[in-house]
Amino acid sequence: MLPEIPAFAEHWGHSVVRCPYCHGWEVGDEPIGILTTGPASVHHTWLLRQLTDDLIYFTRGT
Repeated sequence: MLPEIPAFAEHWGHSVVRCPYCHGWEVGDEPIGILTTGPASVHHTWLLRQLTDDLIYFTRGT
């Protein structure tokens, strides 16, 4: 289930992606935001760190 964030669902699969290896290469060398959903988000951060130096981590209180 997608979070209730304005425009999130509209961008799903295009500029909002789930898997850094399935979709991350398309956004490499660009700013990337990571929406924290739980402990696995830290792992995704390390994976995406291989693609860009410009990461923003959104914790949403988690």
